[in-house]
Amino acid sequence: MNVINRASIIFKEGQSVDFDYSITHYVIIDDTIAVRVSIPSGEPNFDQNIYCYNSKGQLLWQINYDKYTKGFAYVALDKKEGKYLATNFQGKQMLIEPKSGKTLKE
Repeated sequence: MNVINRASIIFKEGQSVDFDYSITHYVIIDDTIAVRVSIPSGEPNFDQNIYCYNSKGQLLWQINYDKYTKGFAYVALDKKEGKYLATNFQGKQMLIEPKSGKTLKE
């Protein structure tokens, strides 16, 4: 079982990942865990605030932005149809493949 603390994840195999900012939400799909981190506006990568790890604690991907989402942090992270569903401050939603981070639908 993974342990999620305020700003860290401790994976069942003992590896840990520490964040500079608080974890506000997480979702587990199969052997991946995605976390949404509360990065203050204006900080580097504040609009790329979702990270996904495998069960061994290896980073699989960090959410990317495009010309429509740059400058808007992600405010929700859910599960839909076995994929991650990320919603940014503008309400734009992205359906994301868990292991690759590939955007399947916007």
